[in-house]
Amino acid sequence: MSSDSLPPPPEDHIVLGCGSLGVDFLAAVASFPKPDDKIRSTSSLVQGGGNAANALTCAARLGLNPRLISKVANDARGRSMLDELEADGVDTSFLIVSEGGTSPFTYVIVDNET
Repeated sequence: MSSDSLPPPPEDHIVLGCGSLGVDFLAAVASFPKPDDKIRSTSSLVQGGGNAANALTCAARLGLNPRLISKVANDARGRSMLDELEADGVDTSFLIVSEGGTSPFTYVIVDNET
């Protein structure tokens, strides 16, 4: 069965996600460093992350109607995450934006060797 023969998803159905979202700071390196090694990254990227946010972004790109329930802080990272999700078509109207605190973030080392 080809994807051309599948009916379109119903417009009134919602894919609901409840869980994490954060900002990922990705640094690519030639190989993973040994303890106490000092190495330089070959490239870097900042993008949204978190299991729920990633899954719902995929759902939006598949043409579904995703909605996220989560919480972020009213800081630069939190606003950036909201903007990115909304640009991807994820409904963020059920997110709680806290006036205090810090939005979650993760540092990720990407090993180009393996």
